[in-house]
Amino acid sequence: MQPPLIPLAEARARALAALRRQYGGAPGLTLLNPSAPEQASFVFRADLGDQAAVVVKIGDPARLAQAAGRLAEAYPQMNDGRYRVPQVLAHDAAQGLLMMEDARGQSAQSLWSTGPAGAARVLASAGAWIARFHKPTRHMGGFNPDPHLNWLHKQVANHLAQTHKIPDFAAFQAGFVQLTIEAEAVRGQPILRCVTHRDFHLRNLLIRNLGRTYGIDFENSNRDEALRDLLFFTADAAKLQSHAPTPQTLRAIALPLRAAYAHPLGNPASRRVFQTAFALAGWASLDASDTALGPNRARALAVMQAVANSDDLFADPS
Repeated sequence: MQPPLIPLAEARARALAALRRQYGGAPGLTLLNPSAPEQASFVFRADLGDQAAVVVKIGDPARLAQAAGRLAEAYPQMNDGRYRVPQVLAHDAAQGLLMMEDARGQSAQSLWSTGPAGAARVLASAGAWIARFHKPTRHMGGFNPDPHLNWLHKQVANHLAQTHKIPDFAAFQAGFVQLTIEAEAVRGQPILRCVTHRDFHLRNLLIRNLGRTYGIDFENSNRDEALRDLLFFTADAAKLQSHAPTPQTLRAIALPLRAAYAHPLGNPASRRVFQTAFALAGWASLDASDTALGPNRARALAVMQAVANSDDLFADPS
């Protein structure tokens, strides 16, 4: 179920009331995620004067409770050094409000657009940040393909029932058949697992001029393959490039990201099978039952197809 939409005026009023209770006065608010007059969530930066600022998020109470909990768990391990998470300053479950430290960095997406030097900085920062984020919970486990295969089976069933349309279904189905064969061969093989970010895209990484890097917007508390976050970031970066995604252009993104991550990710064969499962899941999510794929979703499809057709993108550094 989708969270209810909140009018902007209501979100602004909630944020101001909480800020007055916390700090007094009448802080100025800047909306950071403008999209529509009503949204599932709104994010504001509040100017408290003397260059002090905090970020206030208004949204679904259950989701914000998850976010507040994960921030509180991660903060003791990531409250110093170069790679950090923001501190929770206040959480009001009844009001659907989360107030946190303002990381104040430039988004990795913005930095990526500045050219090769900016992109290199993004990949180095992203790999090192996610490595620190994974560290407290990571362990080498045995690969279990069943959750991935079961989810894909459901998407195929929905496609055949015509409640969902997977684009380029013949190619998808061929890839899925091959995946089911390869998955059995690597069942139980080592693969790195941890509590993942699970939404690790370029807008959720903030990088300051001197290199301090903050990750934001993580709610997941379940263990998963660590490789998911690296693949997600690679795919998101590939969508932003001007040239067509290919195994070669994906590898150019993945190699420096992998070098910065540094920690072993598991058996090469299990990594490769998970990579295919990740790509097919992203492919299957692009529902074309109501409307044809527009440019953004067509680009996402091309990226996922390139990921599916690539050899292991995250080989261990030699």
